[in-house]
Amino acid sequence: MPKSNSTKLTPNDFSSIFEGLPGDLCPLELSFEMGNRCAEVGFDWNSPDGAKNKIMEELEELEKAASKRDEDEIFWEVGDVLLAAANLARLHGKNPSHALAAALERFSGRFAAVEMRLKNEGRKPTDATLEELEEHWQEVKKKEH
Repeated sequence: MPKSNSTKLTPNDFSSIFEGLPGDLCPLELSFEMGNRCAEVGFDWNSPDGAKNKIMEELEELEKAASKRDEDEIFWEVGDVLLAAANLARLHGKNPSHALAAALERFSGRFAAVEMRLKNEGRKPTDATLEELEEHWQEVKKKEH
């Protein structure tokens, strides 16, 4: 019987595109790097709209899991939403970890301004209603622009 010219790959011959990724990356950095590697082999959306649509799909799945109060499924769907959001950032040329860090800094600055406004009224955030907090929040945002 003649030998075949094709060779079968064994598990030892296999090399994943994810090999060599640093193990100490935060999850957002890891999602960014994994997304880049997937894009290099053609497993990516053609535009940010694909990632946006994926976010919408994952939000619907999250809503279904929440309506069933399925805690395990909620956990996985939240992760899927975050992964899709990280890919949306990547497709817009933004590092999701850097964008989140900047958003957190902006958020904390805004909330500190809300706290200061309340302090000037002789109040604390716990003394205010959600509506009052939101009103102060919107005023702080207006002053930024």
